[in-house]
Amino acid sequence: MNVISFSLLIILVFILMVSLSKTTDLLSPGKLFLMVWLLAIGVTHLKLSRLQFDWPIISWVYLLIPVLSVLAGIFTVYVIFFDKDMMSLKTIRANFISSNINEIKLVRVIIILFIIYVFSYLVIYLYVGFVPLFTKYPNEARTRWSLFGVGLLIHLAPLILYFVIAYIILIKKQYYKKSLLFLLFLVTLITFLFLLQRFGVFITIILSIVLLYYGTNKFNFKTFFVIIIFIAGISYLILSLRAGNLILQYFHQVSQMKYSAKYSIFTEPYMYIAMNLENYAYATTKLKEFTYGLSSFDFLFAISGIKHWLHEYINYIDNPYLINYNYNTYGMFFVNFRDFYVFGILILPYLFGFVTSFVYYRLRTNPNLNSVTLYGIFVMVILFSFFNPMLSWLFYIFDIIVLYTTTLYIIK
Repeated sequence: MNVISFSLLIILVFILMVSLSKTTDLLSPGKLFLMVWLLAIGVTHLKLSRLQFDWPIISWVYLLIPVLSVLAGIFTVYVIFFDKDMMSLKTIRANFISSNINEIKLVRVIIILFIIYVFSYLVIYLYVGFVPLFTKYPNEARTRWSLFGVGLLIHLAPLILYFVIAYIILIKKQYYKKSLLFLLFLVTLITFLFLLQRFGVFITIILSIVLLYYGTNKFNFKTFFVIIIFIAGISYLILSLRAGNLILQYFHQVSQMKYSAKYSIFTEPYMYIAMNLENYAYATTKLKEFTYGLSSFDFLFAISGIKHWLHEYINYIDNPYLINYNYNTYGMFFVNFRDFYVFGILILPYLFGFVTSFVYYRLRTNPNLNSVTLYGIFVMVILFSFFNPMLSWLFYIFDIIVLYTTTLYIIK
């Protein structure tokens, strides 16, 4: 292990250990964002693949600008709220537990979302004629299982799962209703897993962790590690369904790993962290033409229906300057760079940090299902900021709007 990786990972472990005390907020935005990027940069700099390269100084500059801009945005809001009264974790949990949630409305929301989800599922199945898991090539089939407009409604599945978990956690007694809702939970989860979509499951898990952390007294050191193991297990299960051992061996070979194929199970998670930063570091030094909002605000062009027309008109390349076609993501900040060059990675990440921190302090002053859920959405973005630009995706913006409006409706 080289000096940079060792130093960054040691700092990460130190921050994590300090943050696991009962009085410290493990999920505060600055701390969480810093830990994610210490891990991402530390792991990437291990250079365990021959596809990776030694970065020039300018690549480090392009990477550190957005990371520091996010932290600056978070710090700005911290200064604004510095002299205001903030609730402690203990107080937040006490207030949240005693807060009023309209149980009837919560059940109503779950049932309505479930009906819409089942309807969209059947429509798409009738349109495409297959379910990805039960095809000969499931990994390829999952990318073709869609229908414009209706396909957006499939992404209600993680929200249904989250609201059922919220009901079970927050509503006392009501055992009969909980049993029925758990059946809906199983139907939704199983049918959604048939689509081989890991990301939606992660949305449910992260939102539930944030709710458990701020809304109950049940989150502790043991719970933290159980959740980590559960997430790893779910990820491995879906990976096994999608690929199988032969594909794992193939990934190991094409990734040109420096360690033995006996450990090929670690290849995909390592490369899915490392190659994002490697692609970013490489592509930002090559890119000479910019898209002026088409990448960062992709969801606006998608919902308006002009996205594909514009892509065709300007000859838009989805993944420019990839190091290897098997790994086609660049992290959260590449779309900002691709749109507005250095100005994009300076201004837009700062705004993201500012908004995230503002949502966090809204939670610290007024804890309820709406504020906790909204912050959970941004926790999800932070955790995957090294991987994908989630705030440019239409389905994620759709989920944010649905979660925000329904939780406002549910709370008294």
